Amino acid sequence: MPSSTVYNTANGLVYVSNSGSNTVSVLNTTTNSLVDVIPVGAGPNGIAYNPNDDKVYVTNSISGTISVINGSSNTVTTITVGKTPIGIIYNPVSNSVYVANSGSNIVTVIRENNP
Repeated sequence: MPSSTVYNTANGLVYVSNSGSNTVSVLNTTTNSLVDVIPVGAGPNGIAYNPNDDKVYVTNSISGTISVINGSSNTVTTITVGKTPIGIIYNPVSNSVYVANSGSNIVTVIRENNP
């Protein structure tokens, strides 16, 4: 079940979080075709894109993690955050990602090193 989408300005692809299958679908916007399906944590929901480092951030509400997808390779790394991460947003001024963890009543801040 698709839940959120984000557009990657570096590669022109759309990333769609699929909460029912614990995946992110990658769509080519020129051909409107599926180009990849990426396994992520349990219960993917919110999704955000950081154009400074070409990474897509996905909240995994059941596993309490963030899947970080490299936009050039679609490889995934995982960051553990609070319980039930749902909302996520990228702040271009601070080059940080903010995650609302509804189950633990906290906000996690992920700071990237790139300017």
